[in-house]
Amino acid sequence: MTVKLLVDMVHGSGLHRLFAPFYGGHTSVLLLHRVLPGPARGLPSDNLKVTPEFLDRFIAGRKKAGWRFISLDHLVHDFDDCVAHGRNMVLTLDDGYRDNFDHAWPVFASHRVPFTVYVANSFPGGRADFWWYTLEEMLLAYRRIELEHADRRVTLDIADSRAAFVAFKSAYQPLSSQDQAELMGRLRERYPLATAQERLAMTWDEVREMAADELCRIGCHTLSHRSLAPLPRDEAHRELAASRAEIEREIGRPVRHLAYPYGKAVDAGEREEELAKEAGFESAVTTRVGNLHSGHRDHLLMLPRIPLYEGGKNGKLSEIFLSGMYSAVTNGFKKVVTY
Repeated sequence: MTVKLLVDMVHGSGLHRLFAPFYGGHTSVLLLHRVLPGPARGLPSDNLKVTPEFLDRFIAGRKKAGWRFISLDHLVHDFDDCVAHGRNMVLTLDDGYRDNFDHAWPVFASHRVPFTVYVANSFPGGRADFWWYTLEEMLLAYRRIELEHADRRVTLDIADSRAAFVAFKSAYQPLSSQDQAELMGRLRERYPLATAQERLAMTWDEVREMAADELCRIGCHTLSHRSLAPLPRDEAHRELAASRAEIEREIGRPVRHLAYPYGKAVDAGEREEELAKEAGFESAVTTRVGNLHSGHRDHLLMLPRIPLYEGGKNGKLSEIFLSGMYSAVTNGFKKVVTY
């Protein structure tokens, strides 16, 4: 049975709704990356975007249904109120994309809902490695790419762009930053792109302007957006502490919240939770799927989130995620999802 068919069956039957009273929790921390107008392109990065129109409808619909949109500060500082009130949502966006400034912020402002943008310093610093977008542009231009790495040759094909993305990530992510740069440099030489890529990241001026809005909190997403778990302890600590210090200098206000890059179990575990505590963060979020329950009071540095998708199979998945069914089934029916 395909994943799409299974999702269609569960969503169509309404089975997931039966889990909501038990696994829906009191708060859902929503995960977004990009907010962009225009249709999907049938590429893996489509999963990272929703349209402003969808976001506007989603917030309006949830408000009408009785949901309360709260800030991370409220969640951390008045957790008991969140448990007692229930039906809370927290809006978070990862990385620091320019469209957060251009398209997401106006939607949040129109609804007067708080939000947090986790900024990786390399984005406004102009050092970000947007390898996933570079790879997609190469595949669109050349259809097939031969990747030579560690005495192996792998063919990446636009016909299965998702498999190409996974294959490249598995080879690329474990490399040192120097080896990553060398590998990407060889690819750019062999598969040059005719036009320069658009400016994807916010500038520090834009981050500062957004941070001045009382609705906005700027969080930390590390210096370089590298997975923390594979790094030596001192380097992982620097990714957190130096990132926080620079962002605080740039925006002139405290940075209390963290999002672990990539955020899976292989990227952040008990050591990273301890590092986040040492660095002084009040909360930290992962990409593990789950809602918040009363037991998460003791795990504020390892909070799960719910990815918000638009339309199709993934849109149905978001609804299943929000019900709590997915996290219940995949985590042995535990309510507190952490490591």
